Amino acid sequence: MLKEQRHDDKSASKQASKQANIFIINLAKSTARKQFITEQFSRLNENLKNPIPYHFFAAINGKENPDFPLFKKYNKTKHFQRKGNQLSLSQLGCWASHYLLWEKCVELNEPIIILEDDAILKENFLEVYNFLSSPQNSFEFFWLSIPSPAKRKRNQKYKVICNIENTENSIAQFYYSWANTTGYFITPKAAQKLLTHCYEWVYEVDTQMERYWETKIPYLSIIPFCVEPDLSMESNISTTDNMKNKKV
Repeated sequence: MLKEQRHDDKSASKQASKQANIFIINLAKSTARKQFITEQFSRLNENLKNPIPYHFFAAINGKENPDFPLFKKYNKTKHFQRKGNQLSLSQLGCWASHYLLWEKCVELNEPIIILEDDAILKENFLEVYNFLSSPQNSFEFFWLSIPSPAKRKRNQKYKVICNIENTENSIAQFYYSWANTTGYFITPKAAQKLLTHCYEWVYEVDTQMERYWETKIPYLSIIPFCVEPDLSMESNISTTDNMKNKKV
């Protein structure tokens, strides 16, 4: 069971009274992805007395909106100095989509779950969701998705903080890069920290989020991971786009 929680997030009390809303980032043209995630929630909700509330969030298409106002936050000089390349318009669109949902979280003043539309919901997703929506959960943030394959190869170390009562799931403290925004739980407190920290965009959105020593957001996940990306799907956001733009 959960012990020694020391959290002052006032929004946490809202979790005791309502289910956490799920927002799924989806490009308008990505109808197959929308159907893919819809079918998963339909199966999950089929026998639930209180179906899980989920909503599709219109992703920002950077290629179709190259002058989107939030793109002005991108500091291309600093990014090139650190990474030797530039972010693609698709990556900036991903940035803006997540940023807008952080603003939405603060506006709603309640915790939310953010998923990308290639998410595979694992067997323990419902257990984890019920915990996230319960009075037991007073944490600011959780990664729900598994780290990217490249990061998993580094044999990430973690420390189990506590077990979640009546389940086989545990809360764990991680220390290394994640590089995967397929799914995460976020409270208004954590969302505001990210908005403050991300006044300028220097790295990819997942890289900037995982810099916990700067954001001051506890770097936690729930294991086993309850979400993973479907790697068989062609990515809407190519992680190699920026390498193609590399110049010397």
